[in-house]
This record gives sequence, C-alpha cells and structure tokens, in this order.
Amino acid sequence: MKKLFILLIGAAVAAVTTVQASVSPKTLDNLNTAYQGESNAAHRYEAFAMKADSEGYVYAARLFRAASKAESIHRETHKKAILELGGKINDFKL
Repeated sequence: MKKLFILLIGAAVAAVTTVQASVSPKTLDNLNTAYQGESNAAHRYEAFAMKADSEGYVYAARLFRAASKAESIHRETHKKAILELGGKINDFKL
C-alpha cells in the first residue's frame, strides 16, 4: 500500500512538472494580457455603474454591476490558470 501511495504521488508530481515545463512563455504572456484586460473591464463597468446610479439609472447600474462581476470571474479564472501553469501575475502595463 505504501509503495502504491508513493507511486501515485510521484506520478502526480511528474504530471504537474511536465505541464509546467511544456507551457511556452508566449502562452503565459497572453494569459497575463487577458488577465489585465479582464481586470480593466471589471473596473470600467463598475465605474459605469456608479455613474448610472448617480444619474438615477438604477436598472442600467445593475446591468453594469453584473457585467463587472462577470469580468471579475474571468479575471480570476485567468489568474488561476497562470498560477497553475507555474507563471506569475505580471505588473500592469500603463
């Protein structure tokens, strides 16, 4: 039983290492670009929601907040993929 456990752990580590080693830097760069885009979109939609609220467009504000939440979910999915592939989140480009 102990040998089987060690074998399974070894196989899991090898699989993760293989995936990380096979990811090109361009893929991680593209994921980081997508991460930044989703983050920008989430903030932009939230700003639109605040403006709609201030102008009395309550339902439009709700739609913008829903869009902001969707973009935030996309952002976190990109972040998770980057980290699982062994990359790091780049600083935002201005």
